[in-house]
Amino acid sequence: MVYVTMDKANLPQADRQDRFERITHLDTIRGVAVMGILIMNILSFGLGDAAVFQLSANGSDSLLDWSVGIFGEIFADQKFMGLFSLL
Repeated sequence: MVYVTMDKANLPQADRQDRFERITHLDTIRGVAVMGILIMNILSFGLGDAAVFQLSANGSDSLLDWSVGIFGEIFADQKFMGLFSLL
């Protein structure tokens, strides 16, 4: 059995940088996905599981509460998990 090791010192300068650097754009998108998952789970952290299924479970019946909840359901809920799983 032959083991081939790649040493950074033996590679040409162009290959040395291309092969061993992280892709910072993917790290940024991954960080946004993790923060989105955290933001969408804050509701269940603070109010429990009942608030996930019914927004008025904690007595929040104002228009602002409902509009933020509906906006989150339409544009953010479960989409960050899909984005994170792709990365």
